[in-house]
Amino acid sequence: MAVITAAQLRAHSTREDLWLAVHGQVYNLTAFAVDHPGGIDVLVETAGTDATETYDYAGHSEGALQTMQAYAVGPLEGSEPGKKGRGSSIAAAAMSSMPSLSARTKGSLQSALSPGWALVVVLPLLGMAALLVGLSSRERGEVAEDEGMQVGGIGSVTSFLTGLGLASSVSVAGLMVVYSRFHETLKMEKEVFAYPPTIPRRVPRSMIDA
Repeated sequence: MAVITAAQLRAHSTREDLWLAVHGQVYNLTAFAVDHPGGIDVLVETAGTDATETYDYAGHSEGALQTMQAYAVGPLEGSEPGKKGRGSSIAAAAMSSMPSLSARTKGSLQSALSPGWALVVVLPLLGMAALLVGLSSRERGEVAEDEGMQVGGIGSVTSFLTGLGLASSVSVAGLMVVYSRFHETLKMEKEVFAYPPTIPRRVPRSMIDA
């Protein structure tokens, strides 16, 4: 294949005559543009230029590059074949930083929902309820011995407090169980960058030609 100069590449920058360079290789994508998954406009914006950075930033697979070989015209003058652009480095750096961030987030959530945390909250409430029950029983016994049970007296007030304490304990325990179950539904099966990109970054031609 003949070596393609930058001037020759710029001469093919229209929708009807669409060439671009990726990793040091020039491709004539005029026939392929209408079938491009990202749309023809993305290719038109980078037509006639070295689109390696945009290509890498979009996260294309190795299979995509193999498909493009059928449209290869020749190597781009002054470029190193196979050299990746800055976009691939940015994407790789972002992916490498995601696991550590995710691990810290999961660790914080697991600490907040650990059994120890549940015991710290629930046990004091249960202890308070038991104390109120004991005080209520003792108070009712003293009132029964001295004055007899009186409706609306101290025994009624203590019984109300006992019921309130028990209801609060049960409510808190129930809410913790519901929240724990709800949190399980929010767990991600994959990291954000594990999914293939579908919308490539669009770079204005004025920035690429500069």
